[in-house]
Amino acid sequence: AVPPPKFSSAKPLDTISPCRHTGSKPTQTRRFRAEAQRGFACRLRLSARFEILMNVMLCLPPGGYFAERWSHGSTMPSLGVLYLAAALERQKIGVEVVPADVLPMDWQALARKFETAKPDIIGITTTTENRFQSFRAAQVAKQARPQAFVVMGGPHFTGTARDTLSHLPYVDGVVSGEAEVTLTELAQALQAN
Repeated sequence: AVPPPKFSSAKPLDTISPCRHTGSKPTQTRRFRAEAQRGFACRLRLSARFEILMNVMLCLPPGGYFAERWSHGSTMPSLGVLYLAAALERQKIGVEVVPADVLPMDWQALARKFETAKPDIIGITTTTENRFQSFRAAQVAKQARPQAFVVMGGPHFTGTARDTLSHLPYVDGVVSGEAEVTLTELAQALQAN
């Protein structure tokens, strides 16, 4: 397990100046996720002090994010996925983040992870550059864990959500836009059923 970052040297939230773009101040959760991102914790698990209502696995496909600017041996961390994990944790929903590109995992290892972790929801992040790897990850997820709800999200789906759902039978849902509230509500609705 990765220990949480320590905030002893961090500024109190009320002394941090507002964002120059949005005018908002960071929340404690955002600051925690930003500091966790610097160390890039490979796996996050909900603390045992919470009663877990549902298990969600958020993953990046084995190819990760890629584009010409990252083609020289570096990877782009997914801060958005960590924001989603924080939103789920706040609602006492168990979450595990699996960056298959960093761990590193191949397709068989990712399938074994889906089978052994037994998540109720599998979320896959997608950019246009990595969409084919993400589609394959969704197919692997549905084959390894057919009873899981496979949901995809990320920048690629801003204009392609309906098209994706109509052409990929192994995808159960697509989130277009910010997913912190949507994914939490989805987990709560599936839990209620």
